[in-house]
Amino acid sequence: MRPRRPLVVLLGLLVVTTTTGCAVASAADTGAGAGDDAVTVVGVVDGNTIEVEQAGTSTTVTLLGLDSPGLDECLGEESAQALEELLPAGTEIRLERAGGENLAAVYADEVLVNAEPARQGLGHTLANTVVTDLVLAAEEEAIAAGAGLFGADAPCTAQAQVTALEAAAAEPVATASSLPVGSGLEEVDGRSAALAEVASTVAAVTALLDGDASAGLPAVTLADLRTRTAAVSERLAAAAATLAQARLAEEQRIEAERVAAEAAAARAAADEAARQ
Repeated sequence: MRPRRPLVVLLGLLVVTTTTGCAVASAADTGAGAGDDAVTVVGVVDGNTIEVEQAGTSTTVTLLGLDSPGLDECLGEESAQALEELLPAGTEIRLERAGGENLAAVYADEVLVNAEPARQGLGHTLANTVVTDLVLAAEEEAIAAGAGLFGADAPCTAQAQVTALEAAAAEPVATASSLPVGSGLEEVDGRSAALAEVASTVAAVTALLDGDASAGLPAVTLADLRTRTAAVSERLAAAAATLAQARLAEEQRIEAERVAAEAAAARAAADEAARQ
């Protein structure tokens, strides 16, 4: 996710209206007035940045109160595509700028565009802006629905990564305790390698949960994902210990068989010498 931008507080009245069950903002909701800018969309840069044109001059505008993933991050391209569908080139929009900065509340047909990516789970709310409450309400809808970054449909999300980790660990953990005696060191080592591979994934998932990409997840969700990941790590450690014991037992069995074979060979040689 891109670095957090400075937050600018706008003066205005926040009023949440409801249309078909969703929070939608109109001009009255954020104190829009005669100083607003009417511009034309030229294109979409990423999930919360657009290029606009006004009086023949092009500039970029960042959607106030919204932090979307970068193009190289999870659902970054999807967030940009979703914004492009909301604001195709040529769309006439109105900007309520944040103190002259290239931050703005963006309206299309009197709908607050800033909230719509959050409603799809394609962005997180930034605090202390005039649109924060509206964007947050939309984000909470996405959380409740398990949409976008808050769900497991996209393989790159934290939810999907933890679910995949649990599935990947299931078989190696189960087979670690069902190794037949006499399987051989190669079989033991193969199963240990399978556990080690999943363990490396645990490290990657843990880093994901501790990183900026997961910072916008609800605290309770993040705590649950960390608990599930830690549980997988514990199961892997227990399975690895079981295989370590199995390897030691296998080494002892092989050594005992070697010693017995040498003793048998010595007895056979002695018997042969006695017969001569």
